[in-house]
Amino acid sequence: MKGEMNPMYGVRGSDHPSFGIDPGNVVPVYIYNAKDITLFQTFPSIAKAGRFFNVDKSTISRHAKSGKILINQYIVSTKSIN
Repeated sequence: MKGEMNPMYGVRGSDHPSFGIDPGNVVPVYIYNAKDITLFQTFPSIAKAGRFFNVDKSTISRHAKSGKILINQYIVSTKSIN
């Protein structure tokens, strides 16, 4: 079905059945201060952490895998350290 004949035609935003549901591949991200290893911020996804730090999501993912310090002051992890 195309156009107006499609039952989902015109369904947008909060009316859509998938509204507010995160995809199944979302990985939470934990950001720690590198100096004292205290939790700085948590993010529901790698992409949202990337937006917060104004870097690409691949940068966040790479730092989480390698253990490198992000912006000379943050440790990125996909698992809680505490």
